Amino acid sequence: MVHEVVADHAEMASFLWELREMAVRSHHYTLADLAELEERVEAHLDGLRIAGEPGWELTLAALSTKDPGAFFAAAIAAVEARDFPGFAAVLDATEEADEPAAGVAGALAWASPADAFAIVAPMLSGAQPPALRRLALAACVAHRRDPGQFLGYALCDGDAAVRALAFRAAGALGRADLAGELRGAWGSDDEAERFWSAWAGALLGARGADRGAVERRRAERRVRRGGGRLRRPREPAGRGPPPDRGADAIARARAGLPCRGGGAG
Repeated sequence: MVHEVVADHAEMASFLWELREMAVRSHHYTLADLAELEERVEAHLDGLRIAGEPGWELTLAALSTKDPGAFFAAAIAAVEARDFPGFAAVLDATEEADEPAAGVAGALAWASPADAFAIVAPMLSGAQPPALRRLALAACVAHRRDPGQFLGYALCDGDAAVRALAFRAAGALGRADLAGELRGAWGSDDEAERFWSAWAGALLGARGADRGAVERRRAERRVRRGGGRLRRPREPAGRGPPPDRGADAIARARAGLPCRGGGAG
């Protein structure tokens, strides 16, 4: 019975976090709905924390599903315990999944800044693989933590995804000292890099920001038409299907179908 209860916590933490990720981009959810949903995620995470080692083993085993939510549940357990070998085990499992980074980055954003940066600090180095540098920068953006001179180096990184995140971080963190580095990316072949450099330029008042604003508007139009690869910044808004219809909502969203009518409240 105890095993079944802990397994239910692991499954629900994963499921509800995925629902929450969909909800923050849905106009159907209100802020109150999101707060309630996040409380439910936290309640199941509490169940896993209380379970201790059995909870960790179940979240680790759930990585075989390759669901982003499973990576979230396992990663948050490792991060909060500041378990470097455990976090490494989660990262090792991401190599065989399609969208693992969202779950791991989500865990770093969900954790307290102290726990997140105990794990992230060693990743803020050019010697680390691009995937780790991307996770580190995503955590910096989520917690509004300035990585210092590493951010300047990241703007010139050999990996386009790292550069895009670095431009986003520069804008979000108000790094006006880096405004002069933005213009070179406005003509980049990488769409995400163009978008975030223009976004940062608009925030930081970079010279020629009018050109950056044009690039940003063009990128946003492509996203609205569904023709771009770019993911827009996630902003909580609106209200979505009530929790008891969440499974259907996620299934329909994954299938590319619109959510059914009605909403919470």
